[in-house]
Amino acid sequence: MTSTKSFIVFSLLAVSCLCQRPSYAGRRPIGYPILGETPISTSNDELGDGLVTEVPKTTERIPIEALGDINLVKRLYKIPLDKQPYWFINWKALDEHRNKPQTYPLRPNNYIHRIHKSNDTVGYK
Repeated sequence: MTSTKSFIVFSLLAVSCLCQRPSYAGRRPIGYPILGETPISTSNDELGDGLVTEVPKTTERIPIEALGDINLVKRLYKIPLDKQPYWFINWKALDEHRNKPQTYPLRPNNYIHRIHKSNDTVGYK
C-alpha cells in the first residue's frame, strides 16, 4: 500500500515538473543557441588582416529588399510604375523624404528669461 502511495506521489511530482514547459517548446531553455566547438587560438597568423579587408561598396543607394543587387534595381527603374513592386515604389518615396526632411523654424521660448548679472541689480552684491 505504501509503495503505491509513493509511486502516485512520485508520478504526480514528475508530471508537475514536466508540465512546466510545453512539449512543442523543446527541451532546451530559450535564448541559448546550440554552439559548436570553436577552437581557441590567439595567434595573429590565423587571423591575418581580417579586420582591415576592403569591402566593395556601392555608391548608389539601393533598397534592402534588393539584397545588394544593383542590376535588379536598374531593371525595376525601366519597367512602368504600375508594374513595379510596392516595396520599390515605397523605397523611392521614403528615400526622397530622407533626402529632403521637413524642418520647422524655432520660435523663442517665452518661459525662459535671460538673467542679467550686473552690479546695480537688487539682490546681487
